Amino acid sequence: MNPKINWNYPTPRSGWRGQLDAFIGPGVARAELALELGVSLIGGLSMLIYAFAYSLAWNGWQIALAVLLAFDLAGGVVTNATSTAKRWYHRPGQGFRQHFTFIAVHGIHLALVAWAFRAGDWAWAIGWYAFLMCASLFILRIPLYLRRPVAFSIFGLGLLLAQYLDAPVPGLEWFIPVFLLKLLLCHLLREEPYRPDQDSENSQRKVKSEMFNIEENERLEIRHQSQGCFHHYEDVFEIFGNAPSQVQVYRLQPSGKGFELEVVEKKGTVQLTENHIEQLGDLIAQYREIAQQKDTPPPSIVSTTEDTICLTWYRDGEIFEEISVHQEHEMSLPVLRALRSEAK
Repeated sequence: MNPKINWNYPTPRSGWRGQLDAFIGPGVARAELALELGVSLIGGLSMLIYAFAYSLAWNGWQIALAVLLAFDLAGGVVTNATSTAKRWYHRPGQGFRQHFTFIAVHGIHLALVAWAFRAGDWAWAIGWYAFLMCASLFILRIPLYLRRPVAFSIFGLGLLLAQYLDAPVPGLEWFIPVFLLKLLLCHLLREEPYRPDQDSENSQRKVKSEMFNIEENERLEIRHQSQGCFHHYEDVFEIFGNAPSQVQVYRLQPSGKGFELEVVEKKGTVQLTENHIEQLGDLIAQYREIAQQKDTPPPSIVSTTEDTICLTWYRDGEIFEEISVHQEHEMSLPVLRALRSEAK
């Protein structure tokens, strides 16, 4: 059995579904979503039952807050550990600043516990926040191959501190261990995003179609610029969400004065076929994977041609995703050549 690793993700949806995609990652599998919701509910319900079963000295809003924290952290552990979240939170463009910010905002959890359950014990909150931020800084700054063992070691240290040096609130003994588990292990660690088996041709085609999917208020712009000793041009392909079965094709060429691209020539419009959509899905997947790598694959032959491809997604006129790849040789882009030749 060869596990399938796939770093490619479908374009996030618009509206409230897009907000959900931004939180748990686009293209979540049904089993993953069921786990996320199920564990969240189990965590919150368990906290509620425990509070009443052991007659904790909490009032109504304290119980509600404890249930909310249990719901959030239990679900957060599972969500951040899923393959969908791994490929989303560790996609190109998600680096030190994004991960450190994600960790930093979770200080609100410590502040809530200190305020609501520890009578304003801010030294406790500051101490654990300092531990969390220092641990995150160290994990994010060391080489990738060392992050997993180091993160587990720091997590183990956190468990020991919570067990022997901390005085947890009765009923919230679980808080620090689960809090550190979610952030240091489940979120920070980059892991391969294994995906469900999709052996049939129809399933593969569906994935590519979803990757290419464009919502009504979105626009995909593909720019391919090629420059060599005797040529310089840029082809532009625009696909609008309100007409997703069509692509508008333009060519930018030198004006004759210098080598700047100034003249815009509209080549025409092409009706997209199922084969076009499948090939465009392949193209998006290919260049997302290349952009994920630090080094662009070297050319197989010496070439004076330099090609750049840029894929830009717009939502309500604003850019929400962009992929740009530059190679010092001619790119093989059969689907774009086909669309250009078919444009009328």
